[in-house]
Amino acid sequence: MWNPANQGSILFSTLNPPNSKVPDNLQYCQTIPTAPCSSTTTDINLSARSGHPGGVNVGLADGSVHFVSDTVDPLTWTHLGTRSEGDPLGDW
Repeated sequence: MWNPANQGSILFSTLNPPNSKVPDNLQYCQTIPTAPCSSTTTDINLSARSGHPGGVNVGLADGSVHFVSDTVDPLTWTHLGTRSEGDPLGDW
């Protein structure tokens, strides 16, 4: 599912878990039930969202694609979004 946001659209942050109920923060916002959003010019943030039940498909920098559950451990999800080496990923 693409967020009709005019901003990013295919990029997301790991600040909030997949399919988060927390609204995205966007400069141009067109909220829909599965992707709520708030208009802002600062702190722009898009969560990973999907129409797939129970999680999202994510593409990683190594070219692989993985399904990540909505119930992924929040710390693991955050570590998946960092470029720091050595972050423990745990089970995901």
